[in-house]
Amino acid sequence: MPTKTRVLSAFTLSLMAFAAINAGIAYTPYAKINPDVSSYRGWSWWTVNDIRSASRPANVALLGSSLMVAAIAECDANYLKHSLDLATYRGASYLDHTLSNKLGGSFNTMNISAPGQMPSDAYLTLKAALKEGMKPSIIIYGLAPRDFIDGTMQSPSDTEAFKFLQRSVDISDCGLDYYSSPFGKFDWLLQRSVNLYRISQDCRLALEKFSRQYLTHNGIFNLPEQEGAAGPFATRLRALLRPFNIEPGTFLALQTVNNQTSMIDNRRDYMDRYRNPDQRLYKTQFKFLERIIDVCDRENIELILVQMPITQDNVQILKPADYAKYRADLNQFATDKKIALLDLCKFEQYDKSDYRDTVHLNGYGGKKFVDNLVSAISSDAALKGAFTATGERYGNSVRLAQ
Repeated sequence: MPTKTRVLSAFTLSLMAFAAINAGIAYTPYAKINPDVSSYRGWSWWTVNDIRSASRPANVALLGSSLMVAAIAECDANYLKHSLDLATYRGASYLDHTLSNKLGGSFNTMNISAPGQMPSDAYLTLKAALKEGMKPSIIIYGLAPRDFIDGTMQSPSDTEAFKFLQRSVDISDCGLDYYSSPFGKFDWLLQRSVNLYRISQDCRLALEKFSRQYLTHNGIFNLPEQEGAAGPFATRLRALLRPFNIEPGTFLALQTVNNQTSMIDNRRDYMDRYRNPDQRLYKTQFKFLERIIDVCDRENIELILVQMPITQDNVQILKPADYAKYRADLNQFATDKKIALLDLCKFEQYDKSDYRDTVHLNGYGGKKFVDNLVSAISSDAALKGAFTATGERYGNSVRLAQ
């Protein structure tokens, strides 16, 4: 039996060795994580990839949740008369066309909204886009109640956007706000101070890659790394192992058939989202919205907030009093921050045939949304001037480049 002294000595030596290795890593290339290394290619991975591969700079950008994704993409599928692969399509063709027709000039909009995007995710997405060299003159940010009070969320760190983007975006100014529990906050502090812990994901992914290569080389198992290179079984298996993974050709915006009976009843989903709203999360998301404003101010970007259309059925699930409070809070916030807020949630402007469920517009509803958005911009002298100026600048730059 080892004596107590020997056990303590072994523990002390192990602790000293760990501390020495941890400190030594700081002076090696391994101290830096590789932000592009990921076990899956989720929505955020594709967004960053599409920003990098864009052939033309964007002068307008869109932020928002799946409400913005669906409205713009399904509208464009109808406008362009073909389905769109949302792994690689980040455009807003009908919006660009309508802005140009109404205000003159040229527009190239990049849609960096994402399913489930909350202000905490939008903040990371915006910072990642700027880091990649994207510098729009104007950002249109579509908002809805779910973006602030999703009852299925434990904390803002639960999202796919956070898990991927926090590896490349500096969140030292707000990292603790992404965690709601004391353990989560402590875990984040450990990641910042312990090198071995910070690079643990890179080590795990390197081991995963080595294991896959070894198993494939020896004919034991074969799961191709290249999306689309596998059969149906491997595709389903990859989706099971990597739940955030998006493969090209599997997430499409289709042309819309204007049929009222095609509306999907997703009220049960929103009963879970709206049940017992977390007031702490609600306040935290407004803090991140304020941070987005600060970034736009520093970068000289015009930010426009938009109340996204939702159905009265969805409001009834949330409860009209809670919806009224959300609208009042957002209005007061925009007034205090001197930010334009366009209210496009007018129930009389849409009917059930414009929605594919209780919150997401289909292609026809998306066209109405874009038309109403451009009309609201044109009716506001300051916004009209901002869009006209950026359209002229972009048009001139395109002509000079030809």
